Amino acid sequence: MLCLILIVGGLPIVMGQHDRSEALFHYFRLEDWVPETHLLRLIEKHISFEFVREQLKDRYSETGRPSIDAELLLRILLIGYLYSITSETEPARSWETLE
Repeated sequence: MLCLILIVGGLPIVMGQHDRSEALFHYFRLEDWVPETHLLRLIEKHISFEFVREQLKDRYSETGRPSIDAELLLRILLIGYLYSITSETEPARSWETLE
């Protein structure tokens, strides 16, 4: 990092500059990294989770903050069961390391 000190009217001004050598954003498609024969792709192809919303719609309020999608919660629980994840926070921690 290059720091410049300029004197303007007797006051020092410190300005930092960082030259980026890498791209600011990285293009990433999950489909490019997950094999076609992966277990989660097979589940997505053969199992429909749409019934969850219909079964649980009476349990959700019309007021208040939006909830987490019930279908997504079921998918997360299924993944936890299939991959022996015993902690609710473990998937979130492992997803953070992918970023």
